[in-house]
Amino acid sequence: MASAKQIAWRKKFKKKYAVKGKKKKGSKSTKSKKSKLKLKKSEYGTSKDPHQIPQDMLDELYQSKVRGFPFFVYTGIREFVMMGNDSLLLKEIPPNPNKISAIQINYNKGADGFTIDYFVGNSRVANPQILYVGDLAPAIVDKMGIS
Repeated sequence: MASAKQIAWRKKFKKKYAVKGKKKKGSKSTKSKKSKLKLKKSEYGTSKDPHQIPQDMLDELYQSKVRGFPFFVYTGIREFVMMGNDSLLLKEIPPNPNKISAIQINYNKGADGFTIDYFVGNSRVANPQILYVGDLAPAIVDKMGIS
């Protein structure tokens, strides 16, 4: 049960912030604002934030588990870079049997999937296979040779 002091504050709050049916003289209706908001044809289907797709990739990797362990704990990957061209770069990879030093995950808009580029030293080894969201973690672990 509320005390008398709490009830008094609630009444003050309701009076102060009560919404009244009258509009101010200078305000316009929201209908005119909605009609002005139109997307250009080039912006249709794209995100305004250049890091939205890499952030989604990173979230998927954080949520995925490999043999019961979180992906980043299992692989030992400590650092990542979200690139503005719809790609995510995983760096500082611990020593592994296949000597992979970095991994770049690219989003392919046409196929609506992901491709993975592996770096061995300074050379890039591309994987032309199209992967989907749930297949990223197992594919990376298999390519790294961690068992």
